Amino acid sequence: MKIIFNASYILLICSALFIISSCKNLQKTQQTPTSSTAAISTSTIQQLQDGKTVEYMTQTAGQSLILKDELEPFFNELGDLELEIRLMGDLKGTDRKAHIQQFKNQMEASVQVWQAEELAFVKEIFEEAYVLCKQITPELFPKNLQLILTDGSEENNAFYTRDAAIIIPRPTIQRMNNDKGREQFLKTMIHEVFHVYSRLHPNKQRQLYEAIGYEKIENLDIGSFLQKHKLTNPDGVDYRFKINVVKPNGDAVPTILMIYSKHPTFTSENGGFFQYLAYDLFEIEAVDKGWKVVNGDAPTPLGIQKVSGFREQIGNNTDYIIHPDEILADNVAILAMSKKTGKLPSRVDEEGKKLLKRIEGIVSTD
Repeated sequence: MKIIFNASYILLICSALFIISSCKNLQKTQQTPTSSTAAISTSTIQQLQDGKTVEYMTQTAGQSLILKDELEPFFNELGDLELEIRLMGDLKGTDRKAHIQQFKNQMEASVQVWQAEELAFVKEIFEEAYVLCKQITPELFPKNLQLILTDGSEENNAFYTRDAAIIIPRPTIQRMNNDKGREQFLKTMIHEVFHVYSRLHPNKQRQLYEAIGYEKIENLDIGSFLQKHKLTNPDGVDYRFKINVVKPNGDAVPTILMIYSKHPTFTSENGGFFQYLAYDLFEIEAVDKGWKVVNGDAPTPLGIQKVSGFREQIGNNTDYIIHPDEILADNVAILAMSKKTGKLPSRVDEEGKKLLKRIEGIVSTD
């Protein structure tokens, strides 16, 4: 899940670290069809080098594909509070099954028809995106990538992925189809391409996660508080990864990183999804046949800024750290863009360069 705030690429959320943009309130620009904005009613397949393709889904096909979560089940992870937040309190029916269907209906309704001008812009971006990905490894770019256009209402104008598809909110194309926004859009598409790669290559995903200190765990009991309050990142649905840190008292402990609602209930005064979002590390402990969050009924967030050993493992190349897949996607985007510019962002220090080299080594090795 990637949000672009004006000209900034870095997603900043949660008060001190993240700044919530008003992009979710962008007005959908109404276009009068002309030769350059005529609707595309049939599926368009873009042929790239090496047999790679990008398919621009029709509205009907996109409505079906946006609900397909076979590789990483998204809808089953949604809790009652999250559904209420995502539906802005407008719940129909009396049970979770009805609310999930209501949310799916909302997602289907958001899917749009590509316009010729949008298609031309995005095609140009993906032509270059593959060239840059190929310089890392051709395998980074999926053989068949699918793109779905939405009005942005279903995911607060965020870019995100579903199985082997990238979902693009129309307002961002309208805002970034210019010289200033083009490079940012390119970088973001590479970020999203990595999420698809990660999902399609679980063994590589494991190696990459371990390169930044995250280890997959099974049978995790997150406790009643997080079970109620947890929020779901469509680009990182699975949160069952532990990372070891050191608390201020010197105790080394295993933790999980969770995104969750900082408000216990939905109220319209709190705003949309990203005004609820918080994230932090929570201590876990080993139990028979698995793991559990310590004091699961009322766990204490450790405070990412208070522990040591976290940044030392994930690096300082990005502040988008709400999930290991987001950390890695930003690093891959930085790496790919450096193939074009010949330079790295100033924030990438020597340790950051070593991390980029490790990432490139993992994805480029058979």
